[in-house]
Amino acid sequence: MYYANRDIKLKKLRASNRAASHVFRNDPKNDNVVSSRSILNRVIIGPDNFNDYKKRLDEVLSQNASKKKIRSDANITINQVFHCSAGWLFDFEKAGITQEKWEALNVQNPEDKNALARVWATLDANKLDKFEKAMLEHLEKCHQHTISVVLHMDEKTPHYHVVSVPFVNKVLSAKQYYTKKTLNDWNSDFFERVKKLNLSTRRKVPDVPLSQEQYAKSDVNSPKRALRKRPRPHRPKPAAGLFYSRKEVDKTVKSYEEREKQLKEIIANAHKWIAQKTVELEQQNNIRQRYENAKRLLSEIPKGKINYRAQSIAAAKLKKELEEKEEELKQAREQAQEAEQKLQAIQYQRLKRKNSKGTTPLYPVK
Repeated sequence: MYYANRDIKLKKLRASNRAASHVFRNDPKNDNVVSSRSILNRVIIGPDNFNDYKKRLDEVLSQNASKKKIRSDANITINQVFHCSAGWLFDFEKAGITQEKWEALNVQNPEDKNALARVWATLDANKLDKFEKAMLEHLEKCHQHTISVVLHMDEKTPHYHVVSVPFVNKVLSAKQYYTKKTLNDWNSDFFERVKKLNLSTRRKVPDVPLSQEQYAKSDVNSPKRALRKRPRPHRPKPAAGLFYSRKEVDKTVKSYEEREKQLKEIIANAHKWIAQKTVELEQQNNIRQRYENAKRLLSEIPKGKINYRAQSIAAAKLKKELEEKEEELKQAREQAQEAEQKLQAIQYQRLKRKNSKGTTPLYPVK
């Protein structure tokens, strides 16, 4: 099944600059980039380099209508990555590769370069344009303050980096801009558009940002947390006074006996495994010893004798093949003579019939 998806993250100033450095390829330490294909990257909206991007971001932030100064830890951008499944964009059958092998390929591995090039050559540009159009229509409706949209073609699969500023009524407020309601509205709009392209969603319910208190409350009843709870060992409670009851003592002894039985079984299995591995090791040592002996005996034989024996074996083999070929040739000659005799007999009978009717043969029969 083909899917379309996006990753959404809130970014502070420093994190936003790091993300922009990746988008505009100012970060040389990136193992997922094929530098020879960076020329195919395309800027759709906004500046085309890192410095101009920072100037544009400062200009947009200066339009903040709030009288308060922007805090240093405030989320100033919303960074999104729009992408779809490789099976929808590429023709793996035409490239002679399966999607499982494609997912295992590494752009930094020289042995995978030919396979990657074959798959990249089958890119359906028409589908990519349709996906881009649906994304831009979604951004125009839901993210009016989008300052940058860049298409990356120099990584394994094409994808779009989008940067928007969270303005609500001309006031910078990521808390009001990015809520559960707005997120549901964005998802409904985007997935309705890509649904027309026969793309489904990878995640039915996308992640919703939660506060620390909400996360703590949600984690209490989560199934993962229930699995993390370990059963406490049985500890008999003491009765009144200094002594345990007979029932509690018997229960404790029984638990100890069961544990002892389990440990004995584990030890017996361990001894059995050790014995098996010892036998296998002895067999390997014997095979290795025989190999070493054969190698030593072979080194003691003079080189001339070895060559003479090899030549005599080859000569005998060749002589046998020649005898078989001569026998086949003799049989073929005999079959040819028999066929010629049968043909002469047939011609003789045919001429004999003609002579019996008063006709003369055109040529004598031998």
